[in-house]
Amino acid sequence: MGLNWLKKFWDAKENRCDVSTVAAAEIERFRNAYEDGEAKGAYNLGVCCLNGQGVERDPAEARRWFKKAVEMGFAPAALALGKICLNGDDGERDVEKGIQLFEQAVEMGSAEAAFELSELYYRGDVVPADDEAMIRWLRKAVELGSAVAMFNLSANYELGRGVERDRDEAVRWLRK
Repeated sequence: MGLNWLKKFWDAKENRCDVSTVAAAEIERFRNAYEDGEAKGAYNLGVCCLNGQGVERDPAEARRWFKKAVEMGFAPAALALGKICLNGDDGERDVEKGIQLFEQAVEMGSAEAAFELSELYYRGDVVPADDEAMIRWLRKAVELGSAVAMFNLSANYELGRGVERDRDEAVRWLRK
């Protein structure tokens, strides 16, 4: 069977599956990919369950599939599962677990998870606002390759939020 079928849905740049075109027949292919040891198969099933695409919308089932993909070391699944925990999409809100999963995704190399953590500490709506933590996670996101985090870090130097105000440093981050 191979993974050629998955490639037509997978956007490597965004590290996401385009489930808008997923038909019920593709669900079985995702399941087979998981059974063949592909974490992306479990992740894609989770995305489908979460969004109700190709299957009935079922956030609790999405949680189960994402957990399987996390256990296989797939960072986007840790981020997705963390979002379910933070939002309580399946009726089981657990902020502490959500943060832990975001941190696990960062350990797996997810710049997006590091950026999301910086946003959580910036907004202060889920966890208390913490400028030091925001900057720490922005720096980690930059280290992992996030251009958006680089821009935000520059803006924080310009505004003096979480760091000493420094226009030269702000410009330096913009030029990277």
